[in-house]
Amino acid sequence: MAGLNIYCIDSSKDITNVLDRFFTFGNVTPVSSVNDMVNKVIDAWNNSPYDIESLVIAGHGGPGFQSVGSGLKWDTTGEKGLLVDASDPRFLVGSGRTELPRLRGLFTQTGVVTLTGCEVARGPEGLQLLKVTSNALNVFVQGGRSTQRPLVPGWEGNVYRCYRSTCWITRYGYLSD
Repeated sequence: MAGLNIYCIDSSKDITNVLDRFFTFGNVTPVSSVNDMVNKVIDAWNNSPYDIESLVIAGHGGPGFQSVGSGLKWDTTGEKGLLVDASDPRFLVGSGRTELPRLRGLFTQTGVVTLTGCEVARGPEGLQLLKVTSNALNVFVQGGRSTQRPLVPGWEGNVYRCYRSTCWITRYGYLSD
Protein backbone atom coordinates (compact mmCIF):
# COMPACT_ATOMS: atom_id res chain seq x y z
CA MET A 1 0.00 0.00 0.00
CA ALA A 2 1.37 3.38 -0.98
CA GLY A 3 1.51 6.31 1.37
CA LEU A 4 2.37 9.98 1.34
CA ASN A 5 5.87 10.88 2.54
CA ILE A 6 6.41 14.47 3.72
CA TYR A 7 9.74 16.01 4.74
CA CYS A 8 9.35 19.28 6.66
CA ILE A 9 12.49 21.21 7.52
CA ASP A 10 13.10 24.25 9.67
CA SER A 11 13.27 27.27 7.34
CA SER A 12 15.77 29.19 9.48
CA LYS A 13 18.92 30.39 7.75
CA ASP A 14 21.60 28.70 9.89
CA ILE A 15 24.16 26.66 7.96
CA THR A 16 23.01 23.23 9.15
CA ASN A 17 19.43 23.73 7.97
CA VAL A 18 20.56 25.29 4.68
CA LEU A 19 22.84 22.30 3.96
CA ASP A 20 20.11 19.85 4.94
CA ARG A 21 17.64 21.52 2.55
CA PHE A 22 20.23 21.54 -0.24
CA PHE A 23 21.30 17.88 0.12
CA THR A 24 17.94 16.28 0.89
CA PHE A 25 16.35 14.67 -2.13
CA GLY A 26 12.64 14.52 -2.75
CA ASN A 27 9.87 16.84 -1.71
CA VAL A 28 11.32 19.14 0.98
CA THR A 29 8.91 21.59 2.60
CA PRO A 30 10.50 24.49 4.54
CA VAL A 31 8.42 25.45 7.59
CA SER A 32 8.64 28.49 9.85
CA SER A 33 6.39 27.41 12.73
CA VAL A 34 4.24 24.57 14.02
CA ASN A 35 1.14 26.22 12.53
CA ASP A 36 2.89 26.67 9.16
CA MET A 37 3.95 23.01 9.18
CA VAL A 38 0.45 21.76 10.04
CA ASN A 39 -1.11 23.85 7.27
CA LYS A 40 1.45 22.66 4.68
CA VAL A 41 1.03 19.01 5.71
CA ILE A 42 -2.76 19.31 5.42
CA ASP A 43 -2.36 20.94 1.97
CA ALA A 44 -0.08 18.08 0.85
CA TRP A 45 -2.57 15.52 2.17
CA ASN A 46 -5.50 17.28 0.46
CA ASN A 47 -3.59 17.14 -2.85
CA SER A 48 -2.70 13.46 -2.58
CA PRO A 49 -4.76 10.31 -3.05
CA TYR A 50 -2.90 8.76 -0.11
CA ASP A 51 -2.79 9.07 3.64
CA ILE A 52 0.49 10.02 5.30
CA GLU A 53 2.92 7.13 5.76
CA SER A 54 5.88 9.24 6.90
CA LEU A 55 6.23 12.76 8.25
CA VAL A 56 9.79 13.89 8.94
CA ILE A 57 10.25 17.02 11.05
CA ALA A 58 13.84 18.13 10.51
CA GLY A 59 15.63 20.84 12.43
CA HIS A 60 17.70 21.40 15.53
CA GLY A 61 16.78 19.74 18.78
CA GLY A 62 17.72 18.92 22.31
CA PRO A 63 16.48 16.57 25.03
CA GLY A 64 12.70 16.91 24.82
CA PHE A 65 12.72 19.62 22.12
CA GLN A 66 12.31 19.61 18.33
CA SER A 67 12.69 22.88 16.40
CA VAL A 68 9.98 23.67 13.87
CA GLY A 69 11.16 27.08 12.68
CA SER A 70 13.14 28.32 15.68
CA GLY A 71 16.56 27.46 14.23
CA LEU A 72 19.24 27.31 16.91
CA LYS A 73 16.99 28.94 19.51
CA TRP A 74 15.04 26.94 22.08
CA ASP A 75 11.44 28.15 21.67
CA THR A 76 9.62 27.79 24.99
CA THR A 77 6.29 29.08 23.62
CA GLY A 78 5.63 26.05 21.44
CA GLU A 79 4.98 28.23 18.41
CA LYS A 80 8.26 27.31 16.67
CA GLY A 81 9.05 24.02 18.36
CA LEU A 82 7.64 20.89 19.94
CA LEU A 83 8.12 20.50 23.69
CA VAL A 84 6.19 19.08 26.60
CA ASP A 85 4.17 21.36 28.87
CA ALA A 86 6.00 21.35 32.22
CA SER A 87 2.78 22.20 34.09
CA ASP A 88 0.88 19.30 32.47
CA PRO A 89 3.26 16.73 30.95
CA ARG A 90 0.42 14.96 29.15
CA PHE A 91 0.41 17.74 26.53
CA LEU A 92 2.64 19.81 24.29
CA VAL A 93 3.02 23.58 24.72
CA GLY A 94 1.42 26.25 22.49
CA SER A 95 0.70 25.34 18.87
CA GLY A 96 1.96 21.84 19.49
CA ARG A 97 -1.03 21.41 21.76
CA THR A 98 -3.61 23.31 19.69
CA GLU A 99 -2.51 22.83 16.07
CA LEU A 100 -0.69 19.49 15.85
CA PRO A 101 -3.84 17.45 16.65
CA ARG A 102 -5.35 18.74 13.39
CA LEU A 103 -3.15 16.11 11.69
CA ARG A 104 -4.72 13.27 13.67
CA GLY A 105 -6.50 10.85 11.34
CA LEU A 106 -4.48 11.79 8.23
CA PHE A 107 -1.96 8.93 8.68
CA THR A 108 -1.97 5.32 7.55
CA GLN A 109 -2.24 2.63 10.24
CA THR A 110 1.54 2.24 10.11
CA GLY A 111 2.27 5.97 9.81
CA VAL A 112 5.30 7.34 11.62
CA VAL A 113 6.53 10.81 12.56
CA THR A 114 10.31 11.22 12.73
CA LEU A 115 11.90 13.98 14.81
CA THR A 116 15.44 14.42 13.51
CA GLY A 117 16.82 16.99 15.95
CA CYS A 118 19.87 16.18 18.05
CA GLU A 119 19.12 14.31 21.26
CA VAL A 120 15.33 14.76 21.02
CA ALA A 121 14.80 11.34 22.66
CA ARG A 122 17.51 11.73 25.33
CA GLY A 123 16.48 11.22 28.93
CA PRO A 124 13.01 11.14 30.47
CA GLU A 125 12.07 14.49 28.88
CA GLY A 126 13.01 13.16 25.44
CA LEU A 127 10.93 10.02 25.72
CA GLN A 128 8.07 12.10 27.12
CA LEU A 129 8.21 14.31 24.00
CA LEU A 130 7.88 11.22 21.79
CA LYS A 131 4.99 9.84 23.89
CA VAL A 132 3.06 13.12 24.04
CA THR A 133 3.51 13.74 20.30
CA SER A 134 2.32 10.19 19.63
CA ASN A 135 -0.73 10.76 21.81
CA ALA A 136 -1.53 14.02 19.99
CA LEU A 137 -1.38 12.33 16.58
CA ASN A 138 -2.22 8.68 17.44
CA VAL A 139 0.78 7.45 15.40
CA PHE A 140 4.27 6.10 16.01
CA VAL A 141 6.82 8.83 16.77
CA GLN A 142 10.58 8.23 16.66
CA GLY A 143 13.74 10.19 17.43
CA GLY A 144 17.40 9.72 18.31
CA ARG A 145 19.20 10.02 21.65
CA SER A 146 22.49 11.24 20.27
CA THR A 147 23.84 14.25 18.39
CA GLN A 148 22.91 13.92 14.72
CA ARG A 149 25.48 15.05 12.20
CA PRO A 150 24.34 16.82 9.04
CA LEU A 151 25.22 15.10 5.78
CA VAL A 152 26.07 11.83 7.59
CA PRO A 153 23.60 9.21 6.35
CA GLY A 154 21.65 7.26 8.93
CA TRP A 155 21.23 7.79 12.63
CA GLU A 156 23.92 8.39 15.21
CA GLY A 157 23.01 6.56 18.42
CA ASN A 158 19.93 4.52 19.18
CA VAL A 159 16.55 5.47 17.76
CA TYR A 160 13.57 5.23 20.05
CA ARG A 161 10.05 4.73 18.76
CA CYS A 162 7.00 5.39 20.90
CA TYR A 163 3.35 4.64 20.50
CA ARG A 164 1.35 6.48 23.11
CA SER A 165 2.92 5.50 26.47
CA THR A 166 5.18 2.67 25.26
CA CYS A 167 8.71 3.21 23.89
CA TRP A 168 11.36 0.84 22.55
CA ILE A 169 14.63 0.93 20.65
CA THR A 170 13.75 0.43 17.01
CA ARG A 171 17.17 0.92 15.44
CA TYR A 172 20.72 0.94 16.68
CA GLY A 173 22.69 3.84 15.22
CA TYR A 174 26.13 3.89 13.63
CA LEU A 175 27.67 5.26 16.81
CA SER A 176 26.78 3.69 20.14
CA ASP A 177 25.00 5.59 22.89
